[in-house]
Amino acid sequence: MKIRKLKSKKELVYPDDGGEVVKCPVCRAVWMHDDEQVADPACPHLRFVYCTYGDPDFVLFIGKWKTTVYKKRFLDMSRTEEGILDEMAAFRKLTDPNVDLIVYHDYDDDPMVKWSTYWGLKIG
Repeated sequence: MKIRKLKSKKELVYPDDGGEVVKCPVCRAVWMHDDEQVADPACPHLRFVYCTYGDPDFVLFIGKWKTTVYKKRFLDMSRTEEGILDEMAAFRKLTDPNVDLIVYHDYDDDPMVKWSTYWGLKIG
């Protein structure tokens, strides 16, 4: 699976009045505004949101596809032999015809608080 960071100033925008906006890499629909998942229903590309903050999990699935199978396969692939959660490795290994690309953003708000959010999308 292709995975990459959000592109600053195009997909990850910091407005002058503060906050943070995440946009679809294809149609620029707003997916997140100020840490709230918006998921513009006009965007046909977004398939899921996965966040590692607190208890890592899928926050949102969109569309009619086998999301429970995808989630199970992801969870099976995300644990290392040592039992450590490695989302990046799992997303790279996981393939599904409903997801072409995964974009992510690493949050580093405080030395003690770090997490990532991943957005899966279908381009074609």
